[in-house]
Amino acid sequence: MLKKLAGRPGKWECARSVHFMKHFHLIYAWSAHLFTTSGVCFLFLSLIAAVDGHFKLAFLYLAVSTLIDALDGFLSRKANVKKHVPGIDGELLDNIIDYTGFVFVPAFIIYKLNLIPGFFGLTACFIILTTSCYQFCQKDAKTKDHYFKGFPSYWNIVALYLFLYQAHPFTGFFIILLCGVLVFIPVKYLYPSRTKFFQKPILVMGAIWGTGIFIVLLLNDIGHPPVWFSLMSTAFFAAYTGASLVATFKKNPAEKFLP
Repeated sequence: MLKKLAGRPGKWECARSVHFMKHFHLIYAWSAHLFTTSGVCFLFLSLIAAVDGHFKLAFLYLAVSTLIDALDGFLSRKANVKKHVPGIDGELLDNIIDYTGFVFVPAFIIYKLNLIPGFFGLTACFIILTTSCYQFCQKDAKTKDHYFKGFPSYWNIVALYLFLYQAHPFTGFFIILLCGVLVFIPVKYLYPSRTKFFQKPILVMGAIWGTGIFIVLLLNDIGHPPVWFSLMSTAFFAAYTGASLVATFKKNPAEKFLP
């Protein structure tokens, strides 16, 4: 009898522990979804800033939303949201916010900034919007081995650089047209947070490059980014593009390109 009584507190504590962990995982999973959803709030602030003519602020809000997007996938996988919140489709949520932040808002800012005037500016925005519809709706837009297939609608980056360097309208239109064509060419582009090939160098370079963007937007005059930023951007884009091409044309790219 005494042994049975002595055993009860242990069972009680175990039950409490299981109950606590269940609620902890549920809260963690919902928090991950809330973090993802917060990105759309910054996108709305970006639209407001663009309408009011505060374009540096618009791009800062856009950059914050992009940073959230870069981190939310990792948090969602750690929280195991599919298991603990099965009623919410996290991939659909992510795609809704991605299309808004990587496509719709940048296209609106390009139009509002009048970076490409008149008919060609409107045409450029239509290219961004329509080609990205195709890119997002492909069943294998994200491949099984965690690459993007075709240009992954990084229109926020295109818009940012057209703005920072105040590119000539013809140059801007050509870049947008080229990227629109690249959507349909099945090159495998690195998905930095998930692609294992060349992952660590790309993540480190991407973090440095992202920090540089915030510094330039906060401290530098538009149209005259510092030389260090231009060199850093060139190095990052060259590494990203080079690694993507290697992954596309080499049948079995090494899982760890660098130690």
